[in-house]
Amino acid sequence: MPQWVSLLVVVCFCIIFCLWIFPKPLRAATLIPFRSIRIGLATLNQNLLQCLVQ
Repeated sequence: MPQWVSLLVVVCFCIIFCLWIFPKPLRAATLIPFRSIRIGLATLNQNLLQCLVQ
């Protein structure tokens, strides 16, 4: 696994951890864009994997 991929995973975990520390109203507000970002990252990862496989 490339170094930047593991770094990205660590950053994602830090973001998730920070979101859960925040108060509930703020957490609910931040979770909506975060979910779409996460879906975007998932599709990006799939595209990267497809490029690597080909």
